[in-house]
Amino acid sequence: MTVKTGILLMNLGGPTTLAEVEPFLVRMFSDKSFIPIPFNLGPKIARIRARTSVQKQYSAIGFSPLSKWTNIQGQQLVSILDKTLPESAPHKFYKCFRYSSPLTDEAISELKNDKVKQVIAFTQYPHYSCATTGNALREVLNHVSPDMELSTISRWGDHPAFINFWVETIKSHLASFANPEKVVLAFTAHSIPAKVAWSGDRYPIEISTSVNLISSYFGNESHLFWQSKVGFQQWLEPNTHKALLSLGEQGKKDVLIIPIAFTQDHLETLYELDKLYIEECNGKGMNVKRTPGPNDNPLFISALATIVKEHILHKKHSKIPRCAHCKHPEVCKSLDRFN
Repeated sequence: MTVKTGILLMNLGGPTTLAEVEPFLVRMFSDKSFIPIPFNLGPKIARIRARTSVQKQYSAIGFSPLSKWTNIQGQQLVSILDKTLPESAPHKFYKCFRYSSPLTDEAISELKNDKVKQVIAFTQYPHYSCATTGNALREVLNHVSPDMELSTISRWGDHPAFINFWVETIKSHLASFANPEKVVLAFTAHSIPAKVAWSGDRYPIEISTSVNLISSYFGNESHLFWQSKVGFQQWLEPNTHKALLSLGEQGKKDVLIIPIAFTQDHLETLYELDKLYIEECNGKGMNVKRTPGPNDNPLFISALATIVKEHILHKKHSKIPRCAHCKHPEVCKSLDRFN
């Protein structure tokens, strides 16, 4: 089969075995554009964390399901596209992970072997950040062939189909509470260093936009919290863990956690939220529940297909923002080709 349109599903990746945990962390912590750790301490910290805590955490959840969910999402996505957009078919998805296999160079090699000319770099981070989508796109540009027609879907956290998915998901989970109207909606997203946000990174703004759009459909009290801080630098707050406990201290016992920034369940939801935060809160008398990640929800898969179709037909969702105080202007300049 000759592939007409290749779709790179770009994401962080995750270890699927015990042996993959340390290499995954070393790649991640060595990337200063993702986690700015000073004095070249990233690799050393990664090895210590892998051997002391993170291996146990991944073992507790059966290792990362991110690759599995990407396979399922990709298969269902291209199936819809082949049926509804025959002019660009056949479509094929390619997993493209930043810190675990298949790494970016492996994904691009597969594209080259398939002789794909039209390539869409589709970020699986709905909200743009230089550290995630920008980082992944720069790596893609380092490996693509000059003859490839490359475009990108770089941000889609405010897309109506994405918002609708979350609205319907929240509605269905609110129904599991005795008094749905009194439930606090606790949106949570992966935090970033404060100095990255202060440089003008769009990520916190785009996350807030999604939260505001979704919250407008409900009369419930709602908040945005930030999780998964790494290291000793100042990161975005309020911290999810502390904020949840604070809600309980205020007598607000019924809480629904919405992992707004994640497209699959993985360590940050299955371990950090479920096994650490929710278990502790409920042990203190709260009634905290969580919506699952989008995973293979048909509404979410349909949203992905709609976004790709709009991009193929109208080149939507591709503009790359630049930070007002960009710390890596020469590196980021390469992304101007998408604007």
